[in-house]
Amino acid sequence: MSESVSVVIPTYNRASDLERVLDSYLAQPEVGEVIVVDDGSIDRTPDLLGCWPAGRVPLRAVRLDTNQGQATARNVGADAARGEYIFYGEDDYTPGPSHVAVLLQHLARSGADLIAGRRVNVRRDESFGAALRRAGIYRGPLIERWAAVQNPWVDAGADVEAPLRQRRARVATGGT
Repeated sequence: MSESVSVVIPTYNRASDLERVLDSYLAQPEVGEVIVVDDGSIDRTPDLLGCWPAGRVPLRAVRLDTNQGQATARNVGADAARGEYIFYGEDDYTPGPSHVAVLLQHLARSGADLIAGRRVNVRRDESFGAALRRAGIYRGPLIERWAAVQNPWVDAGADVEAPLRQRRARVATGGT
């Protein structure tokens, strides 16, 4: 696919985590740029971003002078984005090599306005396969009562609609 995807990653004082995961976002073939919003970090995050080696995908750093919280950092990153689509990444999460491609495929197939994918958190002492088996055991509700968002660890097995802002939006989820 030739979609232009901007990845927005908010971060605050997590240089070591960011350093570990950043290449996994930059390596996604569909990604046209990665924007890291440094939300007023006082650790080595600014230095890390300032000396990151140039690659196929441009890495842009946006610095907020003071910590303003994750929501503001995401919004600042979205405002700076140039891509057709925005993918919100995390400074401590490593997406699989086809993560963005799978989401784009589900988005195209479903005609949805918004898409969210399954996210499996891998503990430091376990393999991805073990984390996937652990996550597959979850049998709770797909939509939590406290938030109109999908549980990121649930694999519904197919695209499902989810409520958004008290109306039915065309929201699809894609397994990755």
